Amino acid sequence: MISALDDGIGNITKILQSTGLWDNTVIIFTSDNGAPSGGFNGTAMTNFPYKGEKGQLWEGGVHVPAFVGGGANIPFLTRGVKYDGLLHAMDLYPTIASGIANIPETSLPPNLDGYNVWNTLLNGGISPRTEALIHIEPIFNWTGIRSTDWKLLTGMPPGQYWGMMNDTEYVQHSSEILTNEQPILVQDLSIAADILTNETLLRVVPLTATTPIYLYNITADPIESNNVAKIYESVVTELLDRIAYYAQGAVPCRYPAPDPNGNPAENNRTYWFSWE
Repeated sequence: MISALDDGIGNITKILQSTGLWDNTVIIFTSDNGAPSGGFNGTAMTNFPYKGEKGQLWEGGVHVPAFVGGGANIPFLTRGVKYDGLLHAMDLYPTIASGIANIPETSLPPNLDGYNVWNTLLNGGISPRTEALIHIEPIFNWTGIRSTDWKLLTGMPPGQYWGMMNDTEYVQHSSEILTNEQPILVQDLSIAADILTNETLLRVVPLTATTPIYLYNITADPIESNNVAKIYESVVTELLDRIAYYAQGAVPCRYPAPDPNGNPAENNRTYWFSWE
């Protein structure tokens, strides 16, 4: 799939260049999630050195690569430069609309969650984004948030490091981290009583005494190897409150019942199609 995608984007860029449109084009390419390291539809890929995979809230599931390319719109000195600031997919809309298309921000819908980061990318400045809600999952009761250097997860089962098993560095790295990390539950925190009696929080984030809690300084520990939830309990409290804040303003999740009509195998097809 990646090879075919690479060929397809190459074909598009060649047409843009041959038709004189390249200098008026900006291409933004980003992944939607990490690789399915455990295998998905017959495919698998490593997110090493990050923990976890597609469908999980560990860095291997949510920390994805992206790039911006184009012709004259991309200054020469900016090309090939890596940016490590905090960005989110929701920043794409205001960035494209105001940063690239020069639509006044006052003309965009109010109270957008995204930021215009175009100048940040071009000039390498500090990202206007300091926080990003990762997920609020009401079925498995997983939540996650990134705020400045901190990342908090609740409810997640222990993460796994996936990699090439014949890679000596991977095997050593994985076994050491998985051996050293111990699960921390809500009941293990001195603030457990405060958490479990916080009705505002529990109404939107169903935590129990045995819910796992993970707190990482993700800047210093991007591979999520040192859970510091018991050391920085005030940060845990602050970020739980932020998750509750986002949850209260969120549109309720809708999980429709499975519909066999959507299964190609049940309809003598070999591809997905619209059935309603």
